[in-house]
Amino acid sequence: MPATPKPERKAEQKPQSSGHFTAIYENDRFVRFKYIHNAQ
Repeated sequence: MPATPKPERKAEQKPQSSGHFTAIYENDRFVRFKYIHNAQ
């Protein structure tokens, strides 16, 4: 396991008020996280 975490791992952050992180699987090696804000 690398000493420095990958930038993609920032999805562990606490989401702001009304929103969440979703994992978008580009392929079997690359996963990109997107922050979804729910305007309610």
